[in-house]
Amino acid sequence: MSLTLFAAVIAAQVAADADASRVLEPTDLHGLSWRSVGPANMGGRVASISLAPGNAKTIVIGYGTGGVWKSTNNATTFSPIFDDKETSSIGSVAVCDAGGRLVAFSRMDGAIWAGVYGSQGKAIASVAFGRPSGEMAERADSPIMRGVTAAEGGHMIPSQGAVPIIRNGVVDGACGVGGGTAQQDEDCARAGVAAIA
Repeated sequence: MSLTLFAAVIAAQVAADADASRVLEPTDLHGLSWRSVGPANMGGRVASISLAPGNAKTIVIGYGTGGVWKSTNNATTFSPIFDDKETSSIGSVAVCDAGGRLVAFSRMDGAIWAGVYGSQGKAIASVAFGRPSGEMAERADSPIMRGVTAAEGGHMIPSQGAVPIIRNGVVDGACGVGGGTAQQDEDCARAGVAAIA
């Protein structure tokens, strides 16, 4: 319901309450029409909300047109965590568990659909070897890398853009990003992992 219509209903109800014999009728609203009173563009729209595993007070949100914000106090206040990056938008983000299984995925509006596979493939490579996925790029054609990739089903992409999630010296998963340059993707992944640390 638009804010204007809501205000009109409340005002009409207040007027009706002043005269207990009067009841709000549908005809009281006939002169009103539906219209958008929100932002003129969709810049203020939250596109993604993520909670940090094991820490219910930490919330990370991403906006439809770019920008990532973090709260560590149950969303009482938020701070930008991506302002120092070269890009303000992220294409796709995939988070895999320690076994390379997808546990979270988000794709921004307008991002290419192939980002689903790119970001997840980089995260799988990162978690499989416990290091940033870009570190495996030089060895992508080695017999061992080809063998591991074939054994896991061919989803692994040893290309820059994912980093492992390491807690207490153990690889818990990985965050992979697609949609920017290789360095921007890795910067995004690092910022995401830092946000849940």
